[in-house]
Amino acid sequence: MKTKLFRAAALVFLAILVLLPLIPWRHGPIRPVGEGVYRTESWDYGRLGSGESTVYELRLTDGLLRFKDESLVLPQFYQSSYEGAEALLAPLRDCVYIGMPWYREEGALYRLLGVDPAAWELPEGLELSYTNDDTLVYLYANEDRSVLMEDESLLSYSFRDREQRDSRGLSLRFRAGGQPITELPRNDFTDLRRAKQPARLDMTNLLSFRFGDLDSRVGGTALSIVTTDAETPQYRAFFSVGAVDCFLTAWGLSPEDLAPFLISVVTSTEGDPAALWADLLNHID
Repeated sequence: MKTKLFRAAALVFLAILVLLPLIPWRHGPIRPVGEGVYRTESWDYGRLGSGESTVYELRLTDGLLRFKDESLVLPQFYQSSYEGAEALLAPLRDCVYIGMPWYREEGALYRLLGVDPAAWELPEGLELSYTNDDTLVYLYANEDRSVLMEDESLLSYSFRDREQRDSRGLSLRFRAGGQPITELPRNDFTDLRRAKQPARLDMTNLLSFRFGDLDSRVGGTALSIVTTDAETPQYRAFFSVGAVDCFLTAWGLSPEDLAPFLISVVTSTEGDPAALWADLLNHID
């Protein structure tokens, strides 16, 4: 009898071990852990030269932020072949401009994007200086609506230091997620009075709008963070979360200042790209 009970208990224990990773445990908030670490990474661009650059790594309770020197991102900009880039642009060349939605309903855009500014953890001393939530947006689609493209930001924010307005700050832009490319390259001058012409897309510009490997991670979200080598540190970050692609620019901040803000944006943004695109098409003038 005791042997049977022991075997049954052992089977239950083994079943728990197998199922344990599948149980959706609730974790605490994602936070930085310990001090950041500087690492040196080698690069070789062939005809463009070779060298070493610095990466600042900040470990998180669930993830890792890698603040990369621009030189490490450069070879990633050039990794696409001409044929590969041309294939990426080809469907967009068949698209036509189809209008500008204008969001007048209070809160409609925030709900669609799944954006919650109240949940953002701003670096100390920063305050909102500007927001644009009634954006005029350029939309493009091909005949059967299988390829969609949106240009200009659907929603944007700017924050500045309340004491020293220009020395510290950050901006955040949101665009519709799930697009063929992250930015719409062009080789002609355009403004809000004239639509971009997809037929004139410049393949070479496409490469310069890439963001390199998404080798940082907050939870299950991948990011690319680039550090600009300047007297005042500047950062550019790109990530896709929920229904949107997010573009961040920051200056005068340290990685430790920026990390909680990045984490809070990633973890508080929700939404469905398909629902967002459907609504954009329904709001065409």
